[in-house]
Amino acid sequence: MLKRFLILFCLVISFIFTFTNSSFAYIDQTGPHWEKSPINVFISSSNNQKSTQIKNAFQAWQNASENKIKFVYTNNEKTSDIIVKFNSTINDSKNSVARADITIKDKAITKGEITIFTNKIANVNNKIAENIFLHNIGLTIGLPLNERKPSSIMCPNFTESQRILKKDVIKLYKIYGWSYYDRRFEH
Repeated sequence: MLKRFLILFCLVISFIFTFTNSSFAYIDQTGPHWEKSPINVFISSSNNQKSTQIKNAFQAWQNASENKIKFVYTNNEKTSDIIVKFNSTINDSKNSVARADITIKDKAITKGEITIFTNKIANVNNKIAENIFLHNIGLTIGLPLNERKPSSIMCPNFTESQRILKKDVIKLYKIYGWSYYDRRFEH
């Protein structure tokens, strides 16, 4: 009788652990992200070169997401989701070249703002400026900083060798809850 009880007890315990662990096997790794696409972008600039670089950076993220995130440009700041503005005044204690801010409501990004400080961006070369734009767009679409990988575009120490890495794209896919197993990576 005791033997049957122990066998039954072990079966129940193994059943509980099996199904309890499988229910915890899926951990929600999504983070704050946009729940809409396309995302409306307003760029307030009279500097055509920087505006073109910013649009190229948005296109790079659209391509990296395989068009799962799409950006469209609008001339109406009020109806835009992401505002890119140029400002000559630095109200940032870190003396940054650019700054990204997002508004989050219930794990959804509802607004993004990228401020480019014109007096600082003028002092960096085009490749660094492009990387700064890519980095700040990455922040506005929900990617966190990646200070452990200097070649990642999400590392805030800007260099010419930074780029959107496979790890950045995988993180983007996790944040948005997309499957990346069938994605072709070129990096």
